[in-house]
Amino acid sequence: MRRMPGATRSLSARWDRGRSCSVQWKPPARSSSGPGHCPLKAETTGSNPVRATACCQLRRQQAAAQGEPSERDVQIRAGASAASDTSATPKQNTRCSLPSMHSIAPFYAGYHLFNDDLVKALAPLSAEQLALPVGSPTWPIWASASHLAGARVFWLCHVFNEPGAEATPFNDPTGVGWEDDLAHPRSADELVGALTSSWKIVERCLATWTPETLGQEARRTRGTEVRIHTRQSVLMRLITHDAFHTGEISLALGSNGLPAIEPWAGLSQVVR
Repeated sequence: MRRMPGATRSLSARWDRGRSCSVQWKPPARSSSGPGHCPLKAETTGSNPVRATACCQLRRQQAAAQGEPSERDVQIRAGASAASDTSATPKQNTRCSLPSMHSIAPFYAGYHLFNDDLVKALAPLSAEQLALPVGSPTWPIWASASHLAGARVFWLCHVFNEPGAEATPFNDPTGVGWEDDLAHPRSADELVGALTSSWKIVERCLATWTPETLGQEARRTRGTEVRIHTRQSVLMRLITHDAFHTGEISLALGSNGLPAIEPWAGLSQVVR
């Protein structure tokens, strides 16, 4: 596991990917806000109403695509039913509700650009170029890239029990990775394979996890310290972790006359 420049190798950040962990699942707390409660709206009330509005719009678009009745149709039918049956109970307001099949992927659109652009930048590099130092004379580009890929597998598979680790080079649940053996440099082909296979795990989680399940917890124990992580916190950890190491790799490449990495370029469109 890599260390930060200036730290001793014996104090490498094992805790970042972990030596000892125990996983305990805790179902997300159910809302008690009553019918029609929207989790995203509750989180953003008074701070970011735009996100709540987007949530409602996305739900209406999904309903229309699946041939479900519109919110107005539901209200009209509910009114007609109540008029014909005085004993009818009020219909539940479905406004802004999030169905269980609702993926979190739209909220993380663009995340894949870090992986795509990193793969594109590393694929043509020679062994000498991959050995260029990143931040520290003893920490090469290939080690930083393999550390990035291995962290995805560790957190999602070995901590949160998601499947797919067997399809990657990182099957050790203790978190030992390629970067822990600097005497064995990895080639561009190996790095591309590691980044591609580890990204498939991230991609599947984004496609199958829902907003309701982002509160699920995993507990990691180290000595007497117990630290709780949620799916949401781990996703943010991986996004920032990818960005951190992609940035340092890009800096190393640019400092040596090689094309830098600009993943945010794909987030916008040139119109003229």
